Order: sequence, then C-alpha cells, then structure tokens
Amino acid sequence: MNSSNAYLLSILVPTKNRYETLIHVIDYLSTLDDKLVEIVIQDNSDNNSYHLKKLNGLAKKDNFKYFHSKHNLSVIENFNQGVLNCSGEYICSIGDDDAVMPYILKIVKWMKNNKILSMNGYKPSYFWPNQKTSLISSNKSGSLKFKNWSNEVSNFKVDSLLKNVTSKGGTVMGKIPSIYHGIIHKSILKKIYYNAGTHFPGPSPDMANAIAITKYIKRHYYINLPIFISGKSVKSTGGQGIIHEHVAPIEDVPHLPKNTSNEWDSRIPKYWTGPTIWAESILKVSQKLDLSQIEINFNYLYSYVFTYHFKDRKVIFNNFEVSLYNKFICFYYVILIFINRTINFLSNRNPFTVKEIKDVKDISRAVDIIFKIVNPKKLSYFDL
Repeated sequence: MNSSNAYLLSILVPTKNRYETLIHVIDYLSTLDDKLVEIVIQDNSDNNSYHLKKLNGLAKKDNFKYFHSKHNLSVIENFNQGVLNCSGEYICSIGDDDAVMPYILKIVKWMKNNKILSMNGYKPSYFWPNQKTSLISSNKSGSLKFKNWSNEVSNFKVDSLLKNVTSKGGTVMGKIPSIYHGIIHKSILKKIYYNAGTHFPGPSPDMANAIAITKYIKRHYYINLPIFISGKSVKSTGGQGIIHEHVAPIEDVPHLPKNTSNEWDSRIPKYWTGPTIWAESILKVSQKLDLSQIEINFNYLYSYVFTYHFKDRKVIFNNFEVSLYNKFICFYYVILIFINRTINFLSNRNPFTVKEIKDVKDISRAVDIIFKIVNPKKLSYFDL
C-alpha cells in the first residue's frame, strides 16, 4: 500500500460491456508507477464472470481498484461512482479504449509544484482493429493518426474557452478543462459534487463535467503534446460517431439518466446525437450551478446537426420548429460549417502535417509509437 495512503494521480476507467478493449487498456495501465498512480476500474457490465479471474488478479496490486455494480446504471451514475472511489490528489478519466502516456506523472508533478488545477493536451487518435469508417476508401481500422505537435504550453482564461463552446452551440469542446481526457485537481471535483450532488450535472459526462469545472477555476493549461490517446472502437461512442451511428430517440438510449427525456429543453431537437446531448448538458449544468451568464448559440447547433446528420435531418427535426428569421441565420451557418468541414477534411489528409501508421495491433503499441517520437528533450519543460 502507498505509505502515505494518498496517490498523486488517479486514472479512472468507467466501462460497460466492452472487455475486448478494456483488457488491453488494463494490461497497459498496470505497467505504470504503482507508487504514485492509482488505477480505478468502474465496471457496470452485465456479466463480468468470464474476465473476473484476471480482474481479481490485478486487484491484488496495491494501486489497482476494481468495482463492479450488477445494477443497471446510467453512464452518469457509473462515472460519478468512479470519481467517488478515486483517492488521488489529481484525477483523470479515460474511456475503455483509450490510453494515457507514461510520462503523465511528470506532467502532474509539474502541475502540483506550480499549483495548477487543470490541464489537457493534444490527443492522437487510435482506431482499433475492425473499426469502420464512413468512407470505405479511407478505412482506418488498426491505425494510429496524429498531427505534428509543438510542445508549447499555453494558459487560457476559462471564460474565453467557455465562450468558444457556447458560441458554437455546444458542438465542440475545444480546449475546455474536463476530467475526461484531462487532469483535474480533486478539490475542484469536490466543489462540484458539494453544490450539484454529482460530479456530472448533465446527461453527457464529458461536457457536463467540463462546464461545471468552469465555475470554479479561472485559468486552464493546455500543452500541444500528447498526454492521452483517444481510442475509437466498434462499440464506443467515439467509434459510432465516426460512422454517424450515434443517432437515436432520447427514450431509446439506455445509458442516459432516466429523467433525461422528461427534462429535455424545448430549444433543442429531442433526439440523441453528439451535439444535442452536449448542448442539453450545458443547459442542465447552468441551471444546477446557477451559471446564468451562459448563452448558447442555438442557430449554430441546428445548422451543425443539419450538416453532419443530413440523412437523419427529417427525423431529428420532426416536430421541431425553427422561425423564418432563424432559418436565414442557419443558412449562413450551414455554408460556414460546410466550408470548415471541407477544409478539415483536406487538412486531415495532408501527408505533410498528418501522420498515419497502419497495422497497429492494440493500444499499447500505439503508446509505444508516440512515446518514441516524444524524446526526453521534449519533456524538459516539466523538469522540477
């Protein structure tokens, strides 16, 4: 057991019915420094019996905690319980197909030494084997994709990061602080929990937590260097998003909190997509934590959903009215979003700025590849 009974960092992995990637992620995480890093697996899978022997074996390590709930929980409840089970001074959360870089401890030590409460960074993408894409000609299955990075550390006023999110209708997270793919001091999470009764006061854990954090910190740090690797797998929300399959009636999404449909804001199309559930989360957090200054650009939201979910537009906007005046504004945004989407499409395929490595068999191999590119000299900024 950690002699001080206090870890510097807790890495939380909430999971449900995705052992095919989780086991690989756990195998990798178990190689991290067990004196300073605590691994918390919060499992709500229907049946864990097949993998229980391996999970219990890992749980014998002092820094490994495994919790399994047989009761069906919403994604919010599972996430929230996971944070309550973390004891680290700082906490980060990843999905069950993601990874953290092994030098994350070096960064967290630097954060503590400089009294920094939140930080995130650039995220390469790893497409697990069998992951499909929307374009047959550009199948990313088993590949690692990343852009050149600069190692630059920046700090931002949180208000400006929040404004960037809301001005785009909650369709992006940008560099906003979050426990998901970010590092947050536990004291901030405790304040959210004390005032909202949960660390995630909205139906989407990543956005709900991010918006809640903005109430309690003024500055946020971002490093243009990989800290996390974002995994895309067949069953994950990120993987479904790539092929635009994360679209459904709110009532048909089992992982959402039970009251989501009844409490849905009338200004948002009542249909589950990435941007609509993010926008709904922003509104719910603003209500629960009295963030009255938040104003969402709904016209941008409608335009974004229309553009990125064009084939489902009639279903998504069924029984949802947009005024004639707003339709003119939305037309402008649709053109703007389409242009930006085209530019991003081309830039993401520019071989001079984007690297793609194929035949990467699992997340550990993805970490190894990135780690070899990030040589020790590039981490000297964090030397204490």
